[in-house]
Amino acid sequence: MLDALRQGAGKWIGTVFIALLALSFGIWGIQDVFLGTNTRAIATVGNTDISSIRFERTYLAQMRQLGRRFNRAITPREAVALGLPGQILGIMVNEATLNDAAKGMNLGVSDDLVTKSIAKDERFRDPSGNFDRNYFRQILNQNNMTEDLFVIEQRNTVLRQQVAAGLIGGIGVPNTYLNVVNIYRNEEREIKYITLAPSVAGDIAEPTESELDTFFQARKAEFKAPEYRKLAILKVEPEDIIKPEDVSDADVRKEFDSSTKYVTAEKRDVQQIVFPSREEADAARKKITEGKTFTDIATERGLKEKDYTLGLVAKKDILDGKVGEAAFTLAEGTVSEVIEGRFGSVLARVVTIQPEVRKPFEEVADQLRKDLATVRAESEILEMHDAVEDARAGGATLTEIAERFKLKLTIVEAVDANGKDKSDADIGALPAKSAIISAAFKSDVGIENDPIAIGQRGFSWFDVTEVTPSRDRALTEIRDKAVAAWKKDQLENALGAKATEAAKRLKDGTPIETVALDLGVAVTKSGKLKRQGQDDGLSASTITAAFAGPQGYVGTTQASGNDRIVFVVTDVAQPAFFAQAEGLQEAGKQMATQLGETVLAQYITKMQTDLGITINQPLLERIVNPSTTSNYN
Repeated sequence: MLDALRQGAGKWIGTVFIALLALSFGIWGIQDVFLGTNTRAIATVGNTDISSIRFERTYLAQMRQLGRRFNRAITPREAVALGLPGQILGIMVNEATLNDAAKGMNLGVSDDLVTKSIAKDERFRDPSGNFDRNYFRQILNQNNMTEDLFVIEQRNTVLRQQVAAGLIGGIGVPNTYLNVVNIYRNEEREIKYITLAPSVAGDIAEPTESELDTFFQARKAEFKAPEYRKLAILKVEPEDIIKPEDVSDADVRKEFDSSTKYVTAEKRDVQQIVFPSREEADAARKKITEGKTFTDIATERGLKEKDYTLGLVAKKDILDGKVGEAAFTLAEGTVSEVIEGRFGSVLARVVTIQPEVRKPFEEVADQLRKDLATVRAESEILEMHDAVEDARAGGATLTEIAERFKLKLTIVEAVDANGKDKSDADIGALPAKSAIISAAFKSDVGIENDPIAIGQRGFSWFDVTEVTPSRDRALTEIRDKAVAAWKKDQLENALGAKATEAAKRLKDGTPIETVALDLGVAVTKSGKLKRQGQDDGLSASTITAAFAGPQGYVGTTQASGNDRIVFVVTDVAQPAFFAQAEGLQEAGKQMATQLGETVLAQYITKMQTDLGITINQPLLERIVNPSTTSNYN
């Protein structure tokens, strides 16, 4: 049995084992295994103790690592709220359970096997992939770990893997099960269907007063008036405090002269011929001086115009910088001297020149002044924020603050939690609208609320000045809405009845074409459908329903809006089964892993029940809730 256990230790079972029992390796990092032992046990499983020092060092290490992720220190209270102590202790208890099981089976691990497992550990390999003993020792020293203690931990890890391998090593999935998966994934079906639109139901008559009243009384809660709140809102954004008049003419002119925003760069229609050697380029340049044109040279070399034309480009758009420099010094219509470019010797020609265009200062001066004022205002936003907060702390109302700082105060007479007014219309745009409404319905009249950020450029303050409680409405208030709801309900019932009747006729053997003709609708034939596929004309719910029964199965589903679909399954195609198919092989591996995880988890649970678990709660409490909060950086 021991041989069987050892044979599975290095196989895929190791992946399952690590996923279940050494999750901390992947989540928290390498330092989790570099822990010492102590006789003071924080927990005991059977005859195996879990050292309190080991737990505490792991716990503090994970708090530091979380702190690095959040870019701030994590407090003990936050760590407890995140469930960190339970996660760590749970992992250690599971490990101790398997350690104790290994002891009970008298399992052992040779020094050679431990040595090989350490040598194979990727954490201790150099860049070439070989085990580096110096690097191994360096990492141990960084984690305050001796080699002897690490070997003990590694030996325990291998023992746990042996226990797990003995349970689930070689576990597989039967072909029968894989075939079921294959059918589920790849079975193809075709359906014929009809779509029943609201028009099929005919006209819905107006309700009688008795019908409407009965309908309203049964659904009174649906028509209830929501709670409304009246809000006073003050915001500060750069545009609220900009002062363009304070920007001098000199500053505006300086910004204009230094900015490229109002300049359209010069562009040139450039052509180039790249030669494989300087000699060929010199020869071509000589021919041009003797009377041949640039185009003649290109034609001689078998080039079409598109092969040597770069088009109208700016200097920065020419990939070869040397060609760009030369081309932008040429006069229009002239050919360059030979250029030693990045890709060979080059002759360049400028066909046309589109000069640089700069907008007149007078045309953009006002916008520039406003832009400069906005930049200055952005730097003053925090000062204004502090000024408003100081005024609030001094008892000033938002109305008084708005008058003092010459800011606009917005009054929202009534808004519900969904941003609607009393006429059920949207209240319109507000800065940080969703955040303000959400906060307002958690606040109340007379409460001073925290400011709400508007993006990264402003702040908003609000007060709840009045609350209108939710109430039942009278039918006379919402008669039109009640009538519309009644008609919608009647339409749905009528369409549902039509769909049910059509489905009954199909089940009784009436061809779908006959049913469609009687209803005045068309029959549509689907393409080949798969459970996890899509069809442009069918919803996901209809495709799912099409797989709910055998060939000839009839079903109804709701389509978009109020439309109903009535269908019949006309063809079912079972897929061929090849156990070695790539997709099924991968599915088999995944299912085997899941089965292994389930079996191993059940085994651990049963062992813990049999062995018993003791937790030193006072000691655990002292570690996770120290009397003085330390700063774990």
